[in-house]
Amino acid sequence: MLGKGTASCVDARSGLLADIEDISPRRARDHNSRALRFTYVEDDRTLQREIDKLWKQDPDVMALDIETTGLQPWSSTIRLVQIGVETPRPRQVIIDCWAADARPAMELLAERAELVTCNGEFEQRHLGYHYGLWLEDVFDLCYASRVINQAQGRKLKNSYAALMRRHVGKRISKTQQVSAWNAEKLSNAQLRYAAMDVAGSLDIRVPLGQKIRQAGLLEEARAFTELKLEAARVSAEAYRDLDTSGYMQMSRAFAHAQTLEELKELHGIDRRMNISGPLRDDLAAEWEQRRRELAGEVPVTPAGHDVD
Repeated sequence: MLGKGTASCVDARSGLLADIEDISPRRARDHNSRALRFTYVEDDRTLQREIDKLWKQDPDVMALDIETTGLQPWSSTIRLVQIGVETPRPRQVIIDCWAADARPAMELLAERAELVTCNGEFEQRHLGYHYGLWLEDVFDLCYASRVINQAQGRKLKNSYAALMRRHVGKRISKTQQVSAWNAEKLSNAQLRYAAMDVAGSLDIRVPLGQKIRQAGLLEEARAFTELKLEAARVSAEAYRDLDTSGYMQMSRAFAHAQTLEELKELHGIDRRMNISGPLRDDLAAEWEQRRRELAGEVPVTPAGHDVD
């Protein structure tokens, strides 16, 4: 098991195969035993170190996935954000959003040349609602598959597992998808599943991308992806500030903290609560203001806000 504030790495090898068309499930090999190299991030310092590494690597392509405690962002929280890269060597970064402030990762994702997702409207709704991240330049595996299947008049599944079988020739289990992502301590099986999702997305991207380009459907796939993401953006923005109860609860708790020790105990609790991005930013500012008040750096005001 991984301890608090640690980073765990496992050796990796690429699972990329040649472009394979419609491999039957019986012939598909097991992808669940794929070797991975992942870092599990449980604190802000480790997160900043890993984000700095990714900035320096400057990969052209990154895979993105998330694990949440529910289906809709306005009634759940993001537990994990996973980022996968292939160059200079395959590796995955798994960010525990309950333990680390994931905002530095959002800045990185906003600047990438290409993001790879699978059914990216899910990521867009949650990341837009909780962090104000609006995805750009996305190659979505599920949507690209739908475009090429429709163009060819084929009725094939477009799920992640189906794409893994069809284009990489491997089976993958999705049973961990519905596991307890709100558990206090995530299991090794959950972490491995999370890492495998982004590693596998990069495996699928190359053969599927070749097919979509050969069919002359890349622009159609990008247009369809943008349509789906725009609908998710509208949905996320519409709900962002409807429920402020979590924000008000934490704001009052900060204001009522009487010592630095009490305030520090409250730090990070909001990450486990359903609070939208702008209100989360406001809470961070309020926590810092209250810290300065309790440290004697600024005058204390009854409401815990700045003096006019």
